[in-house]
Amino acid sequence: MWRCSVITLYRYVAFTLLIFLSTLYQFAQSKVCRRAYIDGMEAPAQRAHIVLPPDTRDISKVVIYVESTDKGLYFHSNYLSRAGDGTVSENPTKILTDETSDLLTIFDNIVYWGESITPEEREVASATLRDDVTIYLNQNVFDAGGYPKVDIHGATHVSVVTSSGFEPIGKSAEVLNRVAPPPVLMSKVLGCCLYGIPPHLAAQYYKALEARPLNGGGVRLLSLVRESGTKEVIKESSTLTKAYLGDSRDPVTNLAQIEKAFNAARGSTIVLVSHVEGEDFVIRDAGNAIVSSIPVRSVRDLASKYNVELIDLGCETAQTLKAESLGIGVTTKFNTVDAMRALDRALSQSSSYADFFEKLTSENLKVVIDKGFTQGWPLCADVYAKTNRPTVWVKLARIFVGFRQERADFGEKDPNRFYSEKNPLFKYPISSR
Repeated sequence: MWRCSVITLYRYVAFTLLIFLSTLYQFAQSKVCRRAYIDGMEAPAQRAHIVLPPDTRDISKVVIYVESTDKGLYFHSNYLSRAGDGTVSENPTKILTDETSDLLTIFDNIVYWGESITPEEREVASATLRDDVTIYLNQNVFDAGGYPKVDIHGATHVSVVTSSGFEPIGKSAEVLNRVAPPPVLMSKVLGCCLYGIPPHLAAQYYKALEARPLNGGGVRLLSLVRESGTKEVIKESSTLTKAYLGDSRDPVTNLAQIEKAFNAARGSTIVLVSHVEGEDFVIRDAGNAIVSSIPVRSVRDLASKYNVELIDLGCETAQTLKAESLGIGVTTKFNTVDAMRALDRALSQSSSYADFFEKLTSENLKVVIDKGFTQGWPLCADVYAKTNRPTVWVKLARIFVGFRQERADFGEKDPNRFYSEKNPLFKYPISSR
């Protein structure tokens, strides 16, 4: 008789006993079932059967359906597992857990039916998951910000289905493996390199960006960068020189100067280029010493005060340094000089935000946006670059757009709501993915 059991999900750990014991504790409340249904999960099982192909004993033909439930993540496969004594289950393996979101751990327990797993077995499972296994994610697996609640762990054949499980939504998802996990699931929005998360909303993002006008010739520019290379790009570009607020030879160094610039261009769209470290815009001199730090929040509050549609483009170093500490080199740069060159191209050729983001991107860079801006919140986008490890990308910059129209809609009742921590899709002060 086949039963559903609350067991420890095993996973081979080749480190210390302490890590092994921590793993046992972490996964102690999961339910693995080889019956027709897990009690209470009959409806998710029925939705799984809509998309799952016939049962198989070949791990290269495994398909897994994933759904988020009020009891945890539900995984339903088409795989008939074999026990150590040779017994083959009559029903595919199903798992319900609120203890792990790691798909490789789940796949280990779908495939291997026994007391332990060897390093060789885990290596086979990892390679098969990456290269062969098909994953169907119910759209409810994505959180409010568009991030999946499950770590797909390198799987490359991923699709999103409707909440009823009946049909795929949009194109197959693409996977962006990052220096800082978990991976991002995304789909192309426009051009070579503009992507959106969650992947099934990419077409909606294009329509929303295309509908937002951007008079590139009327956009103003402000720089908090002192490097000579960045200033030289501005000097050589008629577009950037015309757009610049103040004197580009004398970059802004304090909040009072930013307020003066915003006041002079109130009601306009302003692009602010800077370095970002933690919660501050940081200005460094030629010797890399900090000249001043300006809180990101204070600048965005001023944008709200002067009805400025603020596009702040911040180049980051933390992820690059982390990658380098792991021996991962960035093969495609995107610093403030590159940002200015991209802005020169984008501002001179853009009539909408769709144009703007398409022109900012280039081969070997990916710009990834999330869904907050389609729900009346600011737009957050991250710029990722290739590394010397082909499957790993590192975040080099982020772009934040505070749309003026929505901010004006709030009136004076709550002028800072646009930047508030109350916004569930806005992780202040910069996107933290």
